Amino acid sequence: MASSKNKAVTVAMLFVLVVSGHRTTDAVSCAPVVTSLTPCIAYLLTGGALSVPCCAGISRIANVASSSTSSGRQATCECIKKALDSIPGLQPGRVPPLPNKCGVKLPFPVTLNMDCSKVV
Repeated sequence: MASSKNKAVTVAMLFVLVVSGHRTTDAVSCAPVVTSLTPCIAYLLTGGALSVPCCAGISRIANVASSSTSSGRQATCECIKKALDSIPGLQPGRVPPLPNKCGVKLPFPVTLNMDCSKVV
């Protein structure tokens, strides 16, 4: 059953990928952000050990966000928020510690209710 739930979530995230694959301000595209978060779905739903692909994805997101301007970081934040919002059954408490558990520092905190307009 968990397998079919993960498949449904992956389909939902792919939908977000297609819908929000356009470039946002500062040439940030949501497609790579969603793709980078996809390996983290199992952890966000059920916990357990983080996979290497998940942490590699978080690292890619951090690199994009850190090398962007303020508007680019805001756009990256919005992409993360849209992707997280598309995961039914996501455990909210697993979101904030995810970057730290991967040993990655994002230039803004990640929560389900983050206000991306305040990212600088």
